[in-house]
Amino acid sequence: MKSKLISKYLVASLLLFNVSFAYSQLTILSGIKGGSYNQVANDINKVCNNTHKITLSKGSYYSFHQLMMKPQKTDVAFLQADVMFVGVGEYEGTENVKVLLPLGQEEIHLIVKKSSNINALIDLSNKFIGIGSREQGTNITARFIELQTTYNFNFVEVAFEYSFDALMKDKIDAFYFVGSIPVDKLKNLDEKYKNQFKLVPITDKSLARYYHKTVIKAGTYDWVTKDVETYAVDYVLATNIEKETPEKLEMLTKLLTDIKNNIEKLKKEGHPVWKQVDFDFKKNKDINYEIHPVAKKVFGVK
Repeated sequence: MKSKLISKYLVASLLLFNVSFAYSQLTILSGIKGGSYNQVANDINKVCNNTHKITLSKGSYYSFHQLMMKPQKTDVAFLQADVMFVGVGEYEGTENVKVLLPLGQEEIHLIVKKSSNINALIDLSNKFIGIGSREQGTNITARFIELQTTYNFNFVEVAFEYSFDALMKDKIDAFYFVGSIPVDKLKNLDEKYKNQFKLVPITDKSLARYYHKTVIKAGTYDWVTKDVETYAVDYVLATNIEKETPEKLEMLTKLLTDIKNNIEKLKKEGHPVWKQVDFDFKKNKDINYEIHPVAKKVFGVK
């Protein structure tokens, strides 16, 4: 009898240990290696004493898919706001995705050859535009812009790293990229691409309801010689509350508390986007985020 009780105790202890171990760290799905999401995730991990597992992603839409389909393997993900809007119509259970923290904005870059006569979005009607791979948030943003503006574009799903060559070889007329400025890969262009490109302004009023008006200033990249108007996409940290455990809630609380307590350090030493973070969940009144209860508690959101 005594041995049976000991066995039961050991089994219970092991189960408890496994649950605790599973949430001794959060798995944070960031973005492509070296991209702004990945850099911001690493910033977070530094102030959290490297207690979380940072994993790479193929893009924002891929991350949303993982959050919906594998919530037990992806605790937290970086997402573009417009990816969440589109996802509502494509997945069941999207009401379980809650925002932990609005992080900042990613500027919409529309890039063409410097010699091109394309100077506005309307000039791209019936032209071929690179929009990234299917897993990337850029892909969603490009399609969303077409839907809102009613212009007719021909989209080509070409990954960002291949877009430069495709543009130079006239396989496409332009390409989109969504990322927080300064985007490293646009700032550190290969020498053969220097002074070969320009940014096209995006000013269509129909986009103002979903995106923020902004300006990419001259000198942001050495090949940008004048201020360019465009729009920016919100991006957030999000989680799926389906089957959420007390242990996970405890880890999420610690994560957000660490960010809150170290925000000045993050602004000083981290990615430039941290300067945009002010814990204001209602900055854009047209976007109604479903805010996680832990975030409401940590940041005092009503």
